Amino acid sequence: MTDTLQLPTRLYRKIKYVEMSDRYMQAALHCAKSIAHTSRQPTGAVLVRNGTIIGFAAGELPYPSERQAVFKASSEGEVTQDAVLYLWGACGCSEDSWKAIVEAGVQIVFLIENCEILFNKEHPQNILGRQFD
Repeated sequence: MTDTLQLPTRLYRKIKYVEMSDRYMQAALHCAKSIAHTSRQPTGAVLVRNGTIIGFAAGELPYPSERQAVFKASSEGEVTQDAVLYLWGACGCSEDSWKAIVEAGVQIVFLIENCEILFNKEHPQNILGRQFD
């Protein structure tokens, strides 16, 4: 399943969904676990280019991991153009994160299948507060 998110700023990027078993999604999960003790809704992101993780971060709102992963990779001299990002713990990106992703040249953001249920605090079947059980 593939969707394109159109932003008010005319920025767009593709969103694709992967299973939890995807190796890069597992790496994003590992990042989120690193701050699980301090956050109710931790997120993890890995930035991948040519099959290699070039950036990673853990975060929570209002400091999203996806923006931090892009910043870390760029500040360490990694080429982010044509990279892809795997985001665990959220069902989308903020407009500010999208801007950073677009400016970095990231082409696709991968989210976990059913993220709109799993990480939505309003949904009765969410896993918030027990996502690492």
